[in-house]
Amino acid sequence: MLRGGCIFNPRTERDGLRISVMSRHTYLDGKTPDPQIIEGESYDTHWPILAPPASLVGRWHRGELGDHSARNFESEFAPIYNEYLAQKQPAFALKSLGERALQQDVTVLCYEDNPRPGELLLCHRRLLIAQCANVTAGLQYEIR
Repeated sequence: MLRGGCIFNPRTERDGLRISVMSRHTYLDGKTPDPQIIEGESYDTHWPILAPPASLVGRWHRGELGDHSARNFESEFAPIYNEYLAQKQPAFALKSLGERALQQDVTVLCYEDNPRPGELLLCHRRLLIAQCANVTAGLQYEIR
């Protein structure tokens, strides 16, 4: 089973292996380590290759891809991130993630919290899980 979650949420039994898919574990300044994110507690392993490229994240946060609406996330952010995931190294990691999630419960993590019921998750985790399901036959997954 492959799920997504917020790295700041406490570990639960259903999480299984917690993989950070953040580019770095810092405050939004990109430099100062976030003391709340602790290897072994917040996450088990770090796969930054599955994080969106820093340039894409920067463009999104600076508003260069439009406002932070679901429409702009789907039309501007998602195609660029999905194209990135199709590149050789991220695609290999995506395949490895799917294979691992066939064997054990895996939760991919970043700082975005899960949305309220009925809201769309505007986070790369949702896109990552969907792409992983596309390339991994038989993968059970949960996108919130």
